Amino acid sequence: MTSILIVGSGSITKKHYAAARKLGYSSIDIVGSREILALGKSGLKSACASYSHLISCQPAPFRKALLKLVSGLDLAVLVEKPIADNLADAEAIAELSATFRKFEVGYNLRFTKGFALMKEALTRRSNWLGCRVICETFAPNWRHSAFETTVTAQKALGGGCLRELSHEIDYVLGLFGYPDGIDCEVSRARFPQTDVEDVASMVLQYKQGMNSKNFERDVSIFLDIGAPREERYCVVDYADGTSIKWDLCNNLLYELDDYGQRKETKLEDDVGKSYIQQMRAFLSTRCARPTSASVDVMKVISVIEPSI
Repeated sequence: MTSILIVGSGSITKKHYAAARKLGYSSIDIVGSREILALGKSGLKSACASYSHLISCQPAPFRKALLKLVSGLDLAVLVEKPIADNLADAEAIAELSATFRKFEVGYNLRFTKGFALMKEALTRRSNWLGCRVICETFAPNWRHSAFETTVTAQKALGGGCLRELSHEIDYVLGLFGYPDGIDCEVSRARFPQTDVEDVASMVLQYKQGMNSKNFERDVSIFLDIGAPREERYCVVDYADGTSIKWDLCNNLLYELDDYGQRKETKLEDDVGKSYIQQMRAFLSTRCARPTSASVDVMKVISVIEPSI
């Protein structure tokens, strides 16, 4: 029997609970992070022994401790993104992941139709010249409590735009692979009363061909958790003047040909449905995505952070 333990609190906990219920699962318990860790190793292993699946929605810095305590149990594990707060913990968790029956990281945009169509387009046509990724949002709107007290606004809890908006880094790596070079500017311009970065402008650089000595194609990524407007999209430009745009706010995919004609594909609540698709894959017997892909996200962040 499938039984699910969700550790944590907040909106993401509710989303995972709702997704499991939507799929018809009813044996689901939610426990706070402090309560579960207070049980200690023996108590926690005993408590978790009756569950088949564990979902960790704790702040990123606390995940490794939980996973070490339950390592070796016959569990399928899903941890929220990012996989950890830093690269060392990410690599340690990647090693621990081998002790579980299944291990996933909650980058749900990989389960959208938009991502699949972008991946298909890039597989079919590899002559892309550049890509622009924008994610602008106003983080205080996500929370019901004072913004300064939230995970997003506290570095010690894994906050800041690089981690909170790391979905964009993850899907870019999924589309193009790990870059050959990384350049970035990061600032604390929006919320000076906090200790987190709130704006990041980065360029992931890719060489064209194994023998190329120069960076020939760039993917620019702009992240902002204090923007006055909501925008989220990815545009890929091709050498022949055509382009394809994935608009995540409006659930649309646009293809522009070299005559300026636009083909539009409606994606119907693509981002919202991705939580259910992610949960379906997690609760199934399908093989998990390699954990190394999520570690790569932290590798990119670890290159950028010294500039903060």
